[in-house]
Amino acid sequence: MKIAARLALFLMYFALQSADFSNAALASNNGGNSGSKTAQAVYEQAEADYVLERNEAAFTGFDRACTGGIMMACHKAGQMVLDGKSGAKGTARRERAKPYFQKSCDSEMLESCFKLAGSSFTLTKRERALAFAGLCKRNYGPACDKLARLLFYDREAEPEAKKAAITFFALACDLSVAKACQSLSTIYGIGRDVPKDDRKARNFRRLGCEAGSISACGMLKGMQLFGKGGPKDRDGYSRTNARIAKLCKALPAADPYKGKGFCSQY
Repeated sequence: MKIAARLALFLMYFALQSADFSNAALASNNGGNSGSKTAQAVYEQAEADYVLERNEAAFTGFDRACTGGIMMACHKAGQMVLDGKSGAKGTARRERAKPYFQKSCDSEMLESCFKLAGSSFTLTKRERALAFAGLCKRNYGPACDKLARLLFYDREAEPEAKKAAITFFALACDLSVAKACQSLSTIYGIGRDVPKDDRKARNFRRLGCEAGSISACGMLKGMQLFGKGGPKDRDGYSRTNARIAKLCKALPAADPYKGKGFCSQY
């Protein structure tokens, strides 16, 4: 099903047609860097400091570059606050990060709008869902995935909400969000709130693997080897093994998945 058709299903369910998505914070744009050359230089130095884990210098640089009009710097300063790399601790991190994300979101940077909605203490579940829906409507895949999770894993959700969640997982998968494809493969593989369907499970594992999910690749190769959800595929099995090796070797040393699970031999 095309993205527009899937989205229409959800819009009908939540009656989002009447919701106000006119705010520039939800506009379709990846955000711009319109700052001065001086601010750009500060931003580039902050990037270098961040790579070298000089967090205090990196945060100071991102903060200065943000003031100078570099919207990506605003986003990265906010992310450093959320990650506890700016000195802020506990729940204070969210409030301190908010102005940075708000500034870059107001400049039409969708990733910042997503962070703003996801880290807010003040939004209700419905308000958060509307914010994610507005971003998803603009083809921002992580928002489609987040909205799907809000709906699908709500214990009080009605069957219509579960159906909408499946639609949004599929939207996110179409937009190459690997974990959304992997979630669908699990949902169809065990038949959770949908008829069990090994063919669909195998297909979504393939899509998740192609999008970079090591778990999806690991489960896909078993299905290829034993012919579950489709024919046995020795060649496909070998290609999937090679992809797992490539993905595992590309993981940074600090990644918790490094050397474990499907990556244990790499």
